[in-house]
Amino acid sequence: LITDLGPAFVKIVQVFASRPDALPEAYQKEFEGLLERVRPFKKDEAMETMSRNLGGDEAVRSLFDDMSVFDEPVAAASVGQ
Repeated sequence: LITDLGPAFVKIVQVFASRPDALPEAYQKEFEGLLERVRPFKKDEAMETMSRNLGGDEAVRSLFDDMSVFDEPVAAASVGQ
């Protein structure tokens, strides 16, 4: 699956999905699903990614006054946002 390749690949496919002239119809229909239905992932995976990219757990904690904001998901957003 494209989602297994990571967010950069999902974003590329989303761009193609929004361009009906760029791909054959069969691909277009399949990729349109990634415009609205990307598989969710767990909090631990998000925290690990932030920690790895920001320089460790302490660096992540220093950015947020209250880490409990990550306990329950409240929304989803595009990588481009």
